[in-house]
Amino acid sequence: MKSLFNLICSVAFLACIAAPVMAADTYVHGYTRSNGTYVAPYHRTSPDSTINNNYSTYPNVNPYTGKQGTVAPNPYQPTQPSQPYPYLPTTP
Repeated sequence: MKSLFNLICSVAFLACIAAPVMAADTYVHGYTRSNGTYVAPYHRTSPDSTINNNYSTYPNVNPYTGKQGTVAPNPYQPTQPSQPYPYLPTTP
C-alpha cells in the first residue's frame, strides 16, 4: 500500500513538472488552403511576441522532427515576452 502511494505521488509530481513544458506546444490540425493545397497536421510553439523561442529559430531544435532551426535570432527581443530586454552596451 505504501509503495502504491509513493507511485501515485511520484506520478503527480512529474505531471506537475511536465505540464508547463507541454503547455509550450500547440497542435495544429491539418487543413486545406483556399487554393486547394492540403497542409498536414503539425506541432508548433505557442504564439507569443518573440521569434527567439520558435522551433525554426537557430539554435533551437524541434523535438518532434529533430531538425535545428535556421532563422537568425533577434538579439533585440527577449527569449520570453515577460523578461526585460537584454542589456545592450552603448558606445560613448
